Amino acid sequence: MGESVARARSLAPNAEFLLRDRAIEIAVRDRILSRLYTFTPKILALDEQGIGEKSIDSIWILLDNPLKPLQTFADKINARIGIGSHRSWAMLAALHSDPGRTTRVPQTMTEPFLQQAPVALLGSLGFGNDLIEKFLLFGLKAVGHLLYLTKHHLSAQFGKEGERLFAFLHPPKSESPIPNYNPRIAETSFDFDWPVFEPHQLQPALRILLERLLSRLNGQNVRYIEIRLQGRHGRVRETSLILKDPCSHFSLLFRAAKSLLQRALAQDPSQQQAMSCGQAVESISLILSGITEQSTQQAELFARQPKIHTIAKSANFRFPGKIVRPIQIATNPFFPEEEYRFEPIVR
Repeated sequence: MGESVARARSLAPNAEFLLRDRAIEIAVRDRILSRLYTFTPKILALDEQGIGEKSIDSIWILLDNPLKPLQTFADKINARIGIGSHRSWAMLAALHSDPGRTTRVPQTMTEPFLQQAPVALLGSLGFGNDLIEKFLLFGLKAVGHLLYLTKHHLSAQFGKEGERLFAFLHPPKSESPIPNYNPRIAETSFDFDWPVFEPHQLQPALRILLERLLSRLNGQNVRYIEIRLQGRHGRVRETSLILKDPCSHFSLLFRAAKSLLQRALAQDPSQQQAMSCGQAVESISLILSGITEQSTQQAELFARQPKIHTIAKSANFRFPGKIVRPIQIATNPFFPEEEYRFEPIVR
């Protein structure tokens, strides 16, 4: 953290460095939330500090009564699941869990779990390294050791962060209910009367779906496109694409959707359905996510004149070195021509 790209490349020559795009992260986050919405409508997204603000550095999602199918989805996206009697303990259980796995902490086992949960887990909950290092210096190595510290102790030592830690470690007996989630996606489907196989049979339906969704969005931009093909025996093929820039143009989105359709059709059928019938499509779904309003820009009342540097650069291209400006080098020269020298405006 905080290192320059040049130094990072020197330390890790084989690493790949990508420019972070929060708009893409928000689009992916919204898609994950919409998938979770199929399991339960009670969803609350938190930031890494767990205070309800939306941040993409670390996605924390609270669910009410998580279902068994959630485990399959968590394994697919490498998510960690924690189940506990309070939200704080569930979040610690999730951090203690392996990616794609679930850690359940019964109410009777909460205290033993906290006595062995390392203090370092608090770093993933938005608490600073300085706080964690001081606890380790004091010999407080487990989260359970912090339960005996009072609010006054934590506030005097760490200020607002200490107060937030005290609130996290002492959750109320009755926590506020998780509200219903409003999905930030646009989704529609088309069911075929008979199973179809070829792209030319699917593209007209895809066009209808895209026109339907864009009419709903009313000019809003999208960043994420997903196509899902439902086949026989419940077999699903799906592909997705994150657009480089937000877009609301039908032609560009339809071109991307057709490319996704080709990729979805090219996916191999399951081992049990290696025959051509495994490629049949009975339903097609189109999902648009990363929905944002179009940015507006105030127009100029008067046309701006081109800058002199732009004009000089254009003239210098045709007449190199001929456009110069005088620079005074002497106030009382012996010869008048020694008072100024000329240098090119554009170098």
